[in-house]
Amino acid sequence: PLSPLLAATDARSAPVTMGPTPAPQLLLLPILLVLSGVDAGRQARGAFLAGHSALGPGARSLPFKRVITDKLSLAMMYPDGPISTANGFRVSWDGVVNATGRDLISLACEGDAFGLEEALDAIAVSGPHSSGPGESGWVNFPNLPDLRCKYVARYIRSDDEAGTGTILAETELYHPMGAFGIQPSQIHLSFTKNRSEMLIIWVTGHSSPEPRVKWGYSPDDLKNQAKGSSITYSASDMCNAPANITGLQHFIHPGYIHRVVLTSLRPSVKVYYKVGNGRPLEWSGVHSFRTRQTQSADKVKFIMYADQALPVPLFAQNWRLVHQVVEDIDNGYDAFLLHPGDLGYAEGSGFIWDLWHFLIEPITSRIPYMVTVGNHEYDHIGKKLDPSGAPPGGWHPQDTEDWGNYGDDSQGECGVPVVARFNGTESECPGSNGVFWYSFTEGGVHVVVLSSEHDWRIGSKQYKWLEEDLKLANSNRTANAWIVLATHRMMYTTQLQEDGDYHVSLGMRENLEPLLYKYKVNLMLVGHQHSYERSCAAYRGECVPDGNSGTVHIVAGSAGANKEKGGFSPKFGNFSLKHVNDYGYLRLDANPDRLHVDFVRSNPHDGVKAGQVWDSVDLLPWL
Repeated sequence: PLSPLLAATDARSAPVTMGPTPAPQLLLLPILLVLSGVDAGRQARGAFLAGHSALGPGARSLPFKRVITDKLSLAMMYPDGPISTANGFRVSWDGVVNATGRDLISLACEGDAFGLEEALDAIAVSGPHSSGPGESGWVNFPNLPDLRCKYVARYIRSDDEAGTGTILAETELYHPMGAFGIQPSQIHLSFTKNRSEMLIIWVTGHSSPEPRVKWGYSPDDLKNQAKGSSITYSASDMCNAPANITGLQHFIHPGYIHRVVLTSLRPSVKVYYKVGNGRPLEWSGVHSFRTRQTQSADKVKFIMYADQALPVPLFAQNWRLVHQVVEDIDNGYDAFLLHPGDLGYAEGSGFIWDLWHFLIEPITSRIPYMVTVGNHEYDHIGKKLDPSGAPPGGWHPQDTEDWGNYGDDSQGECGVPVVARFNGTESECPGSNGVFWYSFTEGGVHVVVLSSEHDWRIGSKQYKWLEEDLKLANSNRTANAWIVLATHRMMYTTQLQEDGDYHVSLGMRENLEPLLYKYKVNLMLVGHQHSYERSCAAYRGECVPDGNSGTVHIVAGSAGANKEKGGFSPKFGNFSLKHVNDYGYLRLDANPDRLHVDFVRSNPHDGVKAGQVWDSVDLLPWL
C-alpha cells in the first residue's frame, strides 16, 4: 500500500499549462552530466548542461550576489525553433548594450516559486558554444530533459565590481509537442504480489484524464485496456533540508506518477503495451515485456547491479551498461532486474530523478525493475515520520551500538520518492513493508529483499519477518531451489579505506548470519561499495570446508558511481576470491542443479573487453 503522504491529486494542481499538440511524437533525452571529485562520500553534483556549462563543478547557483531586471532594456532573445531532441538548439539575442565576455545565458524554469537568481545552469556568451559577446549573437544548448516546466533562457549581463547580474532579455523555449509534460516518460515495470499481474508506472505533467494502458499479445492488436490512478509528492513530504526546499537545484515538482495494473495475464508470453491517458497524441510508443512464469517453473535468468548514480564520473560507463543490459534482455535475461539501493543519487535534487529514469527506461520498460532503498535514498535526520513507518529520524545504530555510520545521505528525501516511484511485492508471510522489505519467487529462485537502512537486529520487525520468510522458503526447496538475499550494505567485505562499513558488516554477521546459515541462503547480493567482490561460500568469516554449505556474498555496487579509491586486503579475512574497483553488473542463470553468476564488464580492463565476462561462478545446492 502507498504511504498516506503520497496523496492522489487532480488536474487543478497540474504543474504545466496544456497547449496544442502537433502530430510528431518525440522523446527528449537526458543531458550528459560531468563530475569533479567527491565530498564526504557523496556523489559530487555535476553541471546540468555538462560541457556547455559556465558554472564550476558542484555550483548550485549563478555567480552573482544579486540578480535584477533592467525593465528599460530593448534587447530581445528568441529561440531558432522548438527544442531539438537530437542536436540541441540555438538561442539568439539582439540589441544588447555594453555586452561583456562575462555575460551569461541562464537556463531556468518559469514559476513564482523560483527566484531570478536561481538557474539550472548557464552558458557563457564568450564560451566555445557561442558566437562571442556582442550586440547580437547566439549560444547553442544541448538537448534538454522534460522537467514538465516552461524552460526560459535569460541574457544576464555581469557586473563584477558590484557582484550584480542584470537580466536584459529572456525568452521561453518551446517543446515540439507544444508543451512540456504531455508525453509519457520514465516508463517502468514491477511485479505485484500476484503472479498473473504486471504493474506499469510512468510520469507526465498532468493527472487528468485518468491513466490507462492499451495492451495485447500482438503489437498490432492492443485490444485490451486497463485504467489506474495517479499520485505525486511535495516538498513538505520530505524529512529535512535540503530535500524539502523548493528550488531548481533542490525540490521540483516530480509530475504525476501513474500506476496501472494489468491482470489475468497468461504465463510466459510476450505482452505489448503503450501508456497514455486516452488523448490521441499523448500515448507512448509500443513497448513489450514477458509475463511471469508459472509457480512450478524451475529456470530463470535475471540481472543485478547497484550504485548506479547520476551524475557519474564517466557518463559513458552508464550508457554502455544500459546498452549491454538491453542486449542481455534480448538474449533471455528478461525475468527481472534487482537494484538494491543507491539508485540515481538525487540527494535532494529533484531533476536527478528525472535524468536517472530517462537513462534506464530502455531497461525498465521491458523487465520488472525491483528495488529497495540504499543510504542515498533513505538515511536522514529529520524528526518526522517517513513512509516506512520507522521512528522519527530513521535508524542510526551508532546511537546504541559500537558500530554504525548512518547519517543524512539522502539529504532529507527519507524514501519518499522511492515509495512513489517503485513497488514491492509483499510476501507470503505477514510483516513485509512496501518497497523496503519484501520477497517473491520466480523460476525456482526465492528472492528476499531487505532494507539495510532499517533496523535488522535480532528482535526487530524486519528481523522477525525475515526469519519467517526464510523458514517458509526453506521448507520447500523443490519450489525454492535457491534462496537469494538482496540488500544494500554488505556482510562480507575486504575493501580498504571503508572502516565504518566494515564494522557495520560485522554487526550484520552477528545479527543476521545465523539466519542465513540455518535456512541455507545460497547467495547474498549487495552494493554500497563501488566495486566488485565475490567471496567463497562462507560462514563466521571463513570459507566452509565443503565449498557449498555456506552463503556466497557478492558486492556489485559497480553500475556507475565513483569507483572506490582503496584496494582490498586479506587482513579483513581470507574469504575474498575475486575483486576489482571497476564497472560492471551481474547476470544470473538458475536451474535446479546450479546457479550460474557472471560479472560482466561495462568497460575494458585487464585485457577483458566491455561486454565480456570478467568473473564467473557456479553455485551448487547446500549439502
